[in-house]
Order: sequence, then structure tokens, then C-alpha cells
Amino acid sequence: MLTRRAALEIAKLFRFFDATCRHDLATHRIISERDYVSNLATHIRYPFGALCTNRLADHGRQLTNVWPCPGPRFISVTSAPNIEQVYGCDGIIIFSSDLGTRGTLHRVGMYEAKWPRLHPHTAAILNKWDDIGWRPLTRKKKPRPPQVFKSRFTNELLRQLPLARAGVVVWEQFFCQLEVLRQNLEFRRFGSTCVLHEQALAYLVAQPALWPSPEITGPKPRAAHPGLRAWNDVDLGNLLRHNSISFGYLIYLLLRPNTCGHYLRAVNNHLTVTNPFGNRPPSPATLAEEYAGDRRPPVDANDTTASAFLRVPVFASDAAAADNPLAITRFMRENGINNYLHVTIGEGLIEGEELDFFLKFATEHQLL
Repeated sequence: MLTRRAALEIAKLFRFFDATCRHDLATHRIISERDYVSNLATHIRYPFGALCTNRLADHGRQLTNVWPCPGPRFISVTSAPNIEQVYGCDGIIIFSSDLGTRGTLHRVGMYEAKWPRLHPHTAAILNKWDDIGWRPLTRKKKPRPPQVFKSRFTNELLRQLPLARAGVVVWEQFFCQLEVLRQNLEFRRFGSTCVLHEQALAYLVAQPALWPSPEITGPKPRAAHPGLRAWNDVDLGNLLRHNSISFGYLIYLLLRPNTCGHYLRAVNNHLTVTNPFGNRPPSPATLAEEYAGDRRPPVDANDTTASAFLRVPVFASDAAAADNPLAITRFMRENGINNYLHVTIGEGLIEGEELDFFLKFATEHQLL
């Protein structure tokens, strides 16, 4: 879709702002995962600073726009804190490509942000970045839902599964508070470290100690389930060693024609992500055959999120977004999303030969 050069330029921009946030994290100017994501979105929304934007006007005259014309358009929104997650992700990024008379195609990415606090001189993690306990299978209060003993990160990976199967690009994003260019415990040297959902799930399937326990009904026991544990620094190091990519490269994958996620068309300013499992969740045995042969993987068959679908609001202009001021915040609140970022790439950045190649590629690989 985009030329390789244009995609690289946008990816490098994202990578630079990611490294800037890492520097602020290392110097204690950023204090939490939410703060990191919010600052990153602000940098992206105003890539040359708020002074160099054309969104404000002085006596009816717009300020100078320093973007090459035409340039990408950015919308980002940060929600109120303490929103309960539904899909195991706390952020969403949508890239929209304006194809002129052929319409606009959108690619959706969702991620979960984690900040394991690293020791400045060793490979140790100072905080328990994951925890484990008894968790309900559904969000319903009555009747009391069955309980399973599982870790928080395992729970998030399982909730992400319907999204990944539906063609959403899902990844785990790990922040590092070491100064830029310093490397420790397989973290990237420049910015944050990302792992695609498929790679993280494959590691989970290969580690039975990280699986959920069998479900129980009634009050949850006080004792921990024997043989099960939370993710630790060894798991994180093994996961990152062979599967990590930079945030910039992940953005590049979202921008270029490849099999990393499907393309969607908006209807009434919304993208509809349909449930790949149909109206009812599959039984664990079905997923066992698909993932691990004769082994049963840790899938919540009764999780209500598996039967849900996602409707993502997207607007072609600031005026359209202004006419629906609550659409994005309502979507974030209902789906437990803390940060929303929408990037629209104008028709002028997409060359004709690249467009023809992309449409042929997407058709052959059933991405449309």
C-alpha cells in the first residue's frame, strides 16, 4: 500500500517517539504504563509539537502546517483510569489508507502494555510484573460463575485470542526503564520491546505450569493451586530472546502489504470485527486440535468475550469526529481500552503501482 520508503519514514517516527518515552521513563519523568502510553500518543498526535499544527486558528487564520502535503492525520484519545479490560488489551491503533475512488481500507492493531522493573545492573526484575490467583470465568455476578486459578498475563493472552483470530494485529509491548541503548534481559536497546500475540501464545501452550487450573464452582479456595505459577523473569527472557521485535518494525508491518492482519472497510463510521468462533465459543477440544495436537491448551471456553464482537469508531475528518464526540470514549469504556490512536494516510502518499500490487496481494491472501 504505502511505498517501502514512506512506511519506513512513518515507522521511524513512531520508533523515535517510543525511544523518547523510554528516556523519560529512565529519568523518572514518566511514572507508569498508562503515563508512558499517553505520552507516546501525544508525541504521535503532534509530531512537530502543538505549535506546528493546523488544528488551531488565530482570528480565522490557521497556523502553519509543517507536514509535507499531504501528510498523515492523527487522532488520539486517553480514557479515564481503572477501566476493566474486556479483550486483554489496553490500547488500539488504527491505520487508515485513503485509496481515492477505491475507498478507504483500515488495519487494526491492539496491544497490552507491561512494565517489568529491571535492576539497573543485573538481569533481575524488581517487581512482580505478573500475579496469579482465582479468577471468575465470566463477568456475571449472579449466579456465581465458576473460578479458575490462573495468572493475570495468561488471562490477558487468552482474552486476546478471538481478536487475533479475527484478523486484528495483537501484540504485547514491554517497556524498559533503562536508558536508551542500554540492553538487559533481551530487551531492545532502542525504545520498547514487542512480541506478537501468536508468539506469546505459542510459548504459553508449551509451558503447562502457566496454564489455568480446571474450573471449580462455589467459593474459591484460599490455598493456591499446586503446580501452577505466574510468569517470571525467566519466562520473559525466554519469550523475548527469540520472538521480540522493535515498536518501529511492528508499525512497519502494519503499514506494508503482508499477512499480518486483515483489512477492513468502515460502514457508518465503524469497523466491525466479527467473532471468528461464531455466536458461541468453541469447546477446548476444538482449540486443542488446532494448537497442540492431542494436548489441551488453556482456553476459557465459557468466557463471554469469545462470543463478542468489536465495533471500532473511525472518522474521516476532525469535523466528523466533532459531530460524534462521545463515540470514541464510549467504545473505549465498553471495551476496556485506555488509549485510542487513529492514523489516516492520505491518497497522495500511496503510489499507483504500489496500490495495484497491494490490492492483488490482499486478494490472493484473503485479507479483504
